[in-house]
Amino acid sequence: MESSSSQEFPVPLPCLVDDHDGAGGEPCTTLLDISKGGCQYRSGNIDVLPNRQRWVTPDGWVLSWDPSTFSTVLWSPQTSEKIALPSLTRKIHKYSACSLSDKPNSNTGFTVVVAEPDEAVMRYCHVGGTAAGFGGWVRHEYYLGIIRVPVLSGSMPVDRVMNWMATSGGRFYFVKSGAELGVLEFSPKPVITSMAVPSVNRPAGTTYIAASCVELDGEIYLVSVFLRYDGVDLSLLGSSIYMIRGEEVAHGP
Repeated sequence: MESSSSQEFPVPLPCLVDDHDGAGGEPCTTLLDISKGGCQYRSGNIDVLPNRQRWVTPDGWVLSWDPSTFSTVLWSPQTSEKIALPSLTRKIHKYSACSLSDKPNSNTGFTVVVAEPDEAVMRYCHVGGTAAGFGGWVRHEYYLGIIRVPVLSGSMPVDRVMNWMATSGGRFYFVKSGAELGVLEFSPKPVITSMAVPSVNRPAGTTYIAASCVELDGEIYLVSVFLRYDGVDLSLLGSSIYMIRGEEVAHGP
């Protein structure tokens, strides 16, 4: 794979953005230009990203935060566009999930959501539009129920949290449980509802299902990966894709 640090931005589509730790443990963002067979761009060569924490959204925008100045921006690797956001004055977990309600547009406005991975807490910010007058970042606690996780002495209860969120029509969709999707909306305060989905047929021997919502051409899909863990090895048994249509779920192609 060819690696380059001298290429100019913007990076053409299709482009993948990967946020990870560098060789020395420092934060690093790699942009992979698929159209040219794989040119990598690292955060040290991107003036909006050095010495910052970053969260990549499903639609490719990058939320960038400077822990020393609290400066917070959205940055597009496809267009090099930067959008200044209100300052985040509190540190958030580096493995938080970040999503946008819509494509950034100053006329209609959009909402940025950052959900913590280990507690039922999210932060959101309305940008532009009629909801922008409600201030900067807002911390919001929510409740999705309790799950039990294994520990050495048995199991312990923990809060169920929002994970990877896909968006369509201004709504945020996420996997709430094996039988429900969660739907987050703003009016302008957050409201979380649930929608039932049919149980997914799993291959024999499945011990774990990794499920997430993804958006494609405005449609929401439920993607499930079936795994088997025997205490030593993790095996991939199969996968399925379902299209979400309103309150119904149709089997995708």
